[in-house]
Amino acid sequence: MRADGPVTSVTIVDLTHDGVGVADLDGRRIFVPDALPGERVEVVLRKRRRKIQEADLKRVLEPSPERVAPECEYFGRCGGCALQHLAHPAQVSFKQGVVAETLKRIGRVEPGEWLPAVVSAPWHYRRRARLGVKYVAGKDRVLVGFRERAGPYITDMRGCPVLMPPVDGLLGELADLIGRSSLRE
Repeated sequence: MRADGPVTSVTIVDLTHDGVGVADLDGRRIFVPDALPGERVEVVLRKRRRKIQEADLKRVLEPSPERVAPECEYFGRCGGCALQHLAHPAQVSFKQGVVAETLKRIGRVEPGEWLPAVVSAPWHYRRRARLGVKYVAGKDRVLVGFRERAGPYITDMRGCPVLMPPVDGLLGELADLIGRSSLRE
């Protein structure tokens, strides 16, 4: 997080389709990653364009009852998950809302009735993932993981709680294997 912009507090009123908190401040929309609807948060303002401004979450002043501790130690840096801080039932509800809104806005379709969501376990549910692989000279090793949230870098991770156990436990071994091979070049 950058600490060089002005600091203010805002109330989060919504989430974008990709889980970024939205607030209003002086006629501008403020976008705050890791903030949830209903929360009062302190933010550091940064990039501003016309009526839109990005901000970094400095601290949560009044948390949402739906806020939970993220399971993953890489949450916030890794771009693989955006909603680990939101309780699983609330995540499902949010995602259903995104589907409904998208169907209405793009497809001009409003189903009269929705089937219940097909819900898996909140952790260790992904059998497949698109991971990045990169040799990082400064660390003198290969990294295998998801791309970082705010950049082109690979998250330095040894496991992932959304990947199924066989895959989750192999990230570090895969990085070591590639690092020992000629593939790293």
